[in-house]
Amino acid sequence: MEEADRKRTLYVGGLEDKVDVAILTAAFLPFGEIKDVQIPLDHATQKPRGFGFVQFEEIDDALSAADNMHHAGRWVVGRCCCCCCCCWSVSYTHLTLPTI
Repeated sequence: MEEADRKRTLYVGGLEDKVDVAILTAAFLPFGEIKDVQIPLDHATQKPRGFGFVQFEEIDDALSAADNMHHAGRWVVGRCCCCCCCCWSVSYTHLTLPTI
């Protein structure tokens, strides 16, 4: 993933099991055009792992969404979600959180 894509991608944690791509997309669509939404599944159970990633077309939209969703304590399907900009570490494929 390129550096510009990393800055447009949000980590969204604390998601309810029933949150799917359509629900997560709808929650973030008011902040700008969305390029991609992913909700990783547990390999053993094939159930959502409780977090997802939302990638925006524009960096400013991602920053606005992160600020609004995280600091305002927004709820997605009955749970308060945490949201922050993130980067993927290409060699280890885990999250590292940048200083904003």
